[in-house]
Amino acid sequence: MDPIMAQLRARYILSFPEKHALLLAAWEAIPAHPGAKIDLRVLCHKLAGSAPMYECQDLGSAARAVCDALDQNAAMDLVGQRTQELLLQLTRHPGELPTP
Repeated sequence: MDPIMAQLRARYILSFPEKHALLLAAWEAIPAHPGAKIDLRVLCHKLAGSAPMYECQDLGSAARAVCDALDQNAAMDLVGQRTQELLLQLTRHPGELPTP
């Protein structure tokens, strides 16, 4: 991997705790504020687009799965399951992520 891209990827991975916190907050806000589904979808959409650029395809796929569930108006149980899978991806230690 190009050294500059490796640095960018490392910085991206360091942003996972913040991304996790934002996603969790959006998910937890939904029962009181159903409009928070939009916030969750926007965050997941951004993540689905950015993750593959940093060679984190599994993360991007997990984010896309949340977007798809929301777009299909899936039951909140399924949205919750997909969200939990995404949150789990964000808690993986960088050493557990595939290296390019």
